[in-house]
Amino acid sequence: MDYIEKQMAALDKRVNARISKLESSIIDLKARQRNDEFVYGVGGAYRRKENAINKSEKEIVELKEFVKQIKKPLVAEEIIFSVLYCKECHNEILTQGRTREEWHECPVCRKMIYGRAGKKLMGIVNQRYLE
Repeated sequence: MDYIEKQMAALDKRVNARISKLESSIIDLKARQRNDEFVYGVGGAYRRKENAINKSEKEIVELKEFVKQIKKPLVAEEIIFSVLYCKECHNEILTQGRTREEWHECPVCRKMIYGRAGKKLMGIVNQRYLE
Protein backbone atom coordinates (compact mmCIF):
# COMPACT_ATOMS: atom_id res chain seq x y z
CA MET A 1 0.00 0.00 0.00
CA ASP A 2 1.29 3.40 -0.82
CA TYR A 3 1.00 6.49 1.34
CA ILE A 4 -2.20 7.88 -0.21
CA GLU A 5 -4.07 4.60 0.14
CA LYS A 6 -3.07 4.36 3.80
CA GLN A 7 -4.28 7.89 4.44
CA MET A 8 -7.55 7.19 2.61
CA ALA A 9 -8.11 4.06 4.70
CA ALA A 10 -7.39 5.93 7.95
CA LEU A 11 -9.71 8.77 6.97
CA ASP A 12 -12.44 6.35 5.94
CA LYS A 13 -12.14 4.58 9.29
CA ARG A 14 -12.45 7.86 11.21
CA VAL A 15 -15.44 9.03 9.15
CA ASN A 16 -17.24 5.70 9.61
CA ALA A 17 -16.59 5.83 13.36
CA ARG A 18 -18.03 9.35 13.53
CA ILE A 19 -21.09 8.32 11.48
CA SER A 20 -21.80 5.33 13.72
CA LYS A 21 -21.42 7.54 16.82
CA LEU A 22 -23.85 10.09 15.38
CA GLU A 23 -26.36 7.38 14.46
CA SER A 24 -26.33 5.94 17.99
CA SER A 25 -26.67 9.47 19.36
CA ILE A 26 -29.73 10.04 17.16
CA ILE A 27 -31.36 6.85 18.43
CA ASP A 28 -30.70 7.92 22.04
CA LEU A 29 -32.01 11.44 21.42
CA LYS A 30 -35.21 10.11 19.82
CA ALA A 31 -35.86 7.87 22.84
CA ARG A 32 -35.27 10.74 25.27
CA GLN A 33 -37.43 12.98 23.09
CA ARG A 34 -40.36 10.54 23.36
CA ASN A 35 -39.94 10.41 27.15
CA ASP A 36 -39.83 14.20 27.41
CA GLU A 37 -42.93 14.50 25.26
CA PHE A 38 -45.00 12.63 27.85
CA VAL A 39 -43.71 14.80 30.71
CA TYR A 40 -43.27 18.27 29.20
CA GLY A 41 -45.27 18.15 25.96
CA VAL A 42 -43.89 19.52 22.73
CA GLY A 43 -42.16 22.44 24.44
CA GLY A 44 -38.58 23.51 24.92
CA ALA A 45 -36.92 20.19 25.78
CA TYR A 46 -38.63 18.44 22.87
CA ARG A 47 -37.57 21.19 20.43
CA ARG A 48 -33.97 21.20 21.67
CA LYS A 49 -33.68 17.47 21.09
CA GLU A 50 -35.33 17.84 17.69
CA ASN A 51 -32.75 20.51 16.74
CA ALA A 52 -29.92 18.24 17.95
CA ILE A 53 -31.30 15.36 15.86
CA ASN A 54 -31.52 17.57 12.75
CA LYS A 55 -27.97 18.82 13.32
CA SER A 56 -26.64 15.25 13.64
CA GLU A 57 -28.49 14.10 10.52
CA LYS A 58 -27.09 17.06 8.58
CA GLU A 59 -23.56 16.18 9.74
CA ILE A 60 -24.05 12.57 8.60
CA VAL A 61 -25.11 13.75 5.13
CA GLU A 62 -22.09 16.08 4.93
CA LEU A 63 -19.71 13.27 5.95
CA LYS A 64 -21.16 10.91 3.34
CA GLU A 65 -20.79 13.58 0.65
CA PHE A 66 -17.21 14.19 1.79
CA VAL A 67 -16.37 10.49 1.44
CA LYS A 68 -17.97 10.41 -2.00
CA GLN A 69 -15.88 13.39 -3.11
CA ILE A 70 -12.66 11.84 -1.84
CA LYS A 71 -13.23 8.46 -3.46
CA LYS A 72 -14.05 9.94 -6.85
CA PRO A 73 -11.93 13.04 -7.42
CA LEU A 74 -13.01 15.65 -9.90
CA VAL A 75 -10.68 15.78 -12.86
CA ALA A 76 -10.87 19.15 -14.57
CA GLU A 77 -8.92 20.71 -17.37
CA GLU A 78 -8.14 24.33 -16.60
CA ILE A 79 -8.59 26.89 -19.38
CA ILE A 80 -7.95 30.63 -19.24
CA PHE A 81 -10.67 32.75 -20.86
CA SER A 82 -10.52 36.42 -21.69
CA VAL A 83 -13.79 38.10 -20.76
CA LEU A 84 -15.20 41.01 -22.75
CA TYR A 85 -18.49 42.83 -22.22
CA CYS A 86 -20.40 44.44 -25.07
CA LYS A 87 -22.37 47.52 -24.00
CA GLU A 88 -24.50 47.48 -27.15
CA CYS A 89 -25.95 43.96 -26.97
CA HIS A 90 -25.21 43.39 -23.24
CA ASN A 91 -23.47 40.08 -23.82
CA GLU A 92 -20.43 38.71 -22.07
CA ILE A 93 -18.01 37.24 -24.57
CA LEU A 94 -15.46 34.59 -23.60
CA THR A 95 -12.46 33.93 -25.80
CA GLN A 96 -9.93 31.24 -25.15
CA GLY A 97 -6.43 32.42 -24.47
CA ARG A 98 -5.10 35.86 -23.73
CA THR A 99 -5.83 38.95 -25.75
CA ARG A 100 -3.39 41.83 -25.93
CA GLU A 101 -5.27 44.24 -28.18
CA GLU A 102 -7.49 47.00 -26.84
CA TRP A 103 -10.14 46.88 -29.60
CA HIS A 104 -12.24 43.76 -30.16
CA GLU A 105 -15.19 42.99 -32.40
CA CYS A 106 -18.35 41.69 -30.74
CA PRO A 107 -19.34 38.41 -32.48
CA VAL A 108 -23.05 39.07 -31.88
CA CYS A 109 -23.68 42.67 -32.94
CA ARG A 110 -20.37 43.36 -34.77
CA LYS A 111 -19.73 46.57 -32.81
CA MET A 112 -16.23 47.35 -31.66
CA ILE A 113 -15.50 46.87 -27.95
CA TYR A 114 -12.81 48.97 -26.34
CA GLY A 115 -10.92 47.90 -23.25
CA ARG A 116 -8.61 45.29 -21.86
CA ALA A 117 -10.13 41.89 -21.35
CA GLY A 118 -10.41 40.51 -17.86
CA LYS A 119 -9.21 36.97 -17.36
CA LYS A 120 -11.07 34.02 -15.83
CA LEU A 121 -9.70 30.61 -15.01
CA MET A 122 -12.31 27.88 -15.52
CA GLY A 123 -12.19 24.14 -15.05
CA ILE A 124 -13.82 21.97 -17.69
CA VAL A 125 -14.96 18.63 -16.28
CA ASN A 126 -15.04 15.62 -18.52
CA GLN A 127 -18.48 13.99 -18.88
CA ARG A 128 -17.33 10.60 -17.60
CA TYR A 129 -16.47 12.05 -14.17
CA LEU A 130 -19.95 13.45 -13.57
CA GLU A 131 -22.64 11.40 -11.83
